[in-house]
Amino acid sequence: MKILEAMAAGKAIVSTAIGCEGLEVEPGRDLIVADEPEAFARAIVRLIREPSLRRSLGEAARKRALERYDWRPIAARLVAFYRTLGEASTTARGGR
Repeated sequence: MKILEAMAAGKAIVSTAIGCEGLEVEPGRDLIVADEPEAFARAIVRLIREPSLRRSLGEAARKRALERYDWRPIAARLVAFYRTLGEASTTARGGR
């Protein structure tokens, strides 16, 4: 949840691969992935020194959060799923 909250807030994120596992994110676009302590520290220092990178990562992360994790797209996918189930049920009963 911490990563999703940071994404929604438009923050640049450095995470381990395990930390962002299961999230639909693209390393280098939505966040920086660094698994070793030295690489993690270098990524943080890089973000401090490169405000444009920090800004672009934060903007991309927020966009991804809104596209994939906001309640509106989640609800739309859920409704589409329920409609598919309803159509399958109707077809299985012979169109009634």
